[in-house]
Amino acid sequence: MIKDDRGFVTVITAITLPVMLLFAAFALDFGRAFILKHELQSAADAAALAGASQAALRSEYETWEVQAGIVEEWAGWLAEYVFNKNAADNRLQERGVENITVLYSHATNNSSDYTDPGDHPKTMYYFSIQADIESVFARPLLTGSSKLTVNVEAVSQVRER
Repeated sequence: MIKDDRGFVTVITAITLPVMLLFAAFALDFGRAFILKHELQSAADAAALAGASQAALRSEYETWEVQAGIVEEWAGWLAEYVFNKNAADNRLQERGVENITVLYSHATNNSSDYTDPGDHPKTMYYFSIQADIESVFARPLLTGSSKLTVNVEAVSQVRER
């Protein structure tokens, strides 16, 4: 039996240090991605609410179909403006959020799935965002890709009067 155990700590450190560094890299990358995804979600929520609140004015223009259509277009424009403003204020692109794809749509449905007990039809405003978040450490090491793709969605409803 060998009684000299000098250098044992060096061997254990050499074996465990790369594993610990890899876990630290994962924690940094996925923590950063989680924070950026949360900020994207907040921006999507604000956009959907902005579009729905603007479109709530549509009921005041019900008698004039042309103006009602303009209000719908304005609601979509306002939703995208609010999202872009939030993205710029949070400096998302400077912080590694790229390839932002925005889908905004609305639909009015009078079926029982979309009505409340008072039988008021609801208009749904749907805001979906897909973006790539740049991975700094772990992802390039494992897969060769430096992007993490995230998807966020926000839905708001306007109850017609």
